Amino acid sequence: MTTREPAYPGEDTRPTSRKELLGFYTYSFAAEVFVVCGLGAFIPITLEDLARGSATAVLASDHSRPCKVQGLDTRGAGANKHALQQCVVRILGNEVNTASFAMYTFSISVLLQALVVVTMSGAADHGRYRKTLLIFFAVLGSVATMLFLPVTPKVYLLGSLWAIISNINIGASFVLLNSFLPVLVRHHPDVQMRRGRSSEQLLAEDDEVSERGLYFLFSCL
Repeated sequence: MTTREPAYPGEDTRPTSRKELLGFYTYSFAAEVFVVCGLGAFIPITLEDLARGSATAVLASDHSRPCKVQGLDTRGAGANKHALQQCVVRILGNEVNTASFAMYTFSISVLLQALVVVTMSGAADHGRYRKTLLIFFAVLGSVATMLFLPVTPKVYLLGSLWAIISNINIGASFVLLNSFLPVLVRHHPDVQMRRGRSSEQLLAEDDEVSERGLYFLFSCL
């Protein structure tokens, strides 16, 4: 088995190892769990709860009454009725419904995510810095997510900022992660030993590696 010449300076043409495949599967598992559980469930609820609990939140039906319940028995029917009412906060002079606060946050993050992904997609496909960029975005997104711990209703906008940073970084990291897939398949020992196969067979190898990652993810959920 021989390795081909590097297509660009610094390209790693060594055969794919089991350690590299395990790293691909493990990162896929961790990233998908964050998307499904974090971005899909917990963070939107947390953002709404932080906004409702802020001192500036008022009832949408009566701006003279705060949204935060004070001096009310939280076990009574009055507390439940109060909790079901819609609340608004003022952000940059505009009223924002607390139920829509998370939606606006993720809308901004998706816009910025698209700009980041388009900017660095070339480096992901053809550069030698894809691993460095993957680690950078993974660490930055992880730190932003962990910074949710000290966020309180007094600084609920910080929660929105951390959510935006987290979503941008998870999108960028997925682009970088997927850019490893053709590289891992191209340099896999089985592929190296059976050169000259059709493109359909090579695509089947791609699908096999991807399916193993998805199987590992859903078997652990």
